[in-house]
Amino acid sequence: MCTGTRRFRLARVILSIVQPLCLVITSSAPRAACSSSTLTNVSIDDSSPDPFTGTRISYGSIGNITDGAGWNIGQNCSICLAQPDPSQVFDGTWHDTSTWFAVKGPNAVNKPFASVSFTGVAVFVVGIIVLSTPATSSPLNNTRMFFQVDGAKEESFSNDASLGDEVIYSYNVTLFSKTGLENGLHNITMICGDGRSSADSLCLLDEIIYTTVELMASDSDSSSSNSSSTSNTSSLSNDIESATALTGPQPSISTPSNDLSAPVSITTVAATSVGSTLFIALLVGFYFARRLRKRSQDFSLNDNRKSQRSIPVRTTYSGHSEHAVGTLSDHDMVTNHGLPSYTDIASDMATVATTGEDKSAHSESKISEKNFIEYARWY
Repeated sequence: MCTGTRRFRLARVILSIVQPLCLVITSSAPRAACSSSTLTNVSIDDSSPDPFTGTRISYGSIGNITDGAGWNIGQNCSICLAQPDPSQVFDGTWHDTSTWFAVKGPNAVNKPFASVSFTGVAVFVVGIIVLSTPATSSPLNNTRMFFQVDGAKEESFSNDASLGDEVIYSYNVTLFSKTGLENGLHNITMICGDGRSSADSLCLLDEIIYTTVELMASDSDSSSSNSSSTSNTSSLSNDIESATALTGPQPSISTPSNDLSAPVSITTVAATSVGSTLFIALLVGFYFARRLRKRSQDFSLNDNRKSQRSIPVRTTYSGHSEHAVGTLSDHDMVTNHGLPSYTDIASDMATVATTGEDKSAHSESKISEKNFIEYARWY
């Protein structure tokens, strides 16, 4: 009864340990599966292709189909007015353009543009501006530009340089940012100037950064992945808006992680931890089970020993003339005679009591009353 109660209590203890572990396994597995995407910033240099898609920024001028018309490669342009420090710009390169009033009239104003396509949820345009300049009538004094995303006009940027003794540049300036886009293919276009024929503008483009959603390995099929991508995009875009509003983009290539083992590593670590805990719990349960089993065996052994002590043990004689209290003569131990019976001893004692003599032929074998009592007790 006690052993059964102890085993029942042990089972309850093991269950209380294993049950929370099962909850940990079931709750942690979906979390690992949900970690199937991450946001990554990708920088497209003004002179280099997209490091992952190979797409390049296209340069031209509105009304001029010639590729690169109206633009100069800044670090190689010796006749350009703007001469920034190459060590301060991304990858040491930039593109230079400016607007001017054409001699053919207001409608002939130069309108250089730069455009690129990307797949992501946000985009940033980074460039260089002039903070101060000794001249006030040259394109160095003003920076004017406006932007389009997927053909729709967005924000514009303008800067007026202050008058100073020397030309001072400001690097890594975010000229435009657009977040909260649907995760898909988009186009960003930067147009130098504000569209007015009388406004000169200097535009120095350094890089274009876009934010992409890097998908990780997932156990779900393609249909469920496609249906969940829309909801993931809406939540991710909110995170982008709050993050980029405070920090803005970083002017460096953020290499997307091609390592698909990140979520697998999390799952592996979680499974290893849970498995180790289960193994320890089983060892503890096995240890207590063995202790209870051994204790129950000890109790049963003690009960057997107690029951054996209560059984009287009959005395065995080791010699033909030896018994538990005294000795008998050779006359009493002759062959086939054996030990005297209770009747014989009682008869002899009665004779002695009435006559005072021993009618036995061998008086030396008389047994005293004390010997009789002791003998009867052991017999």
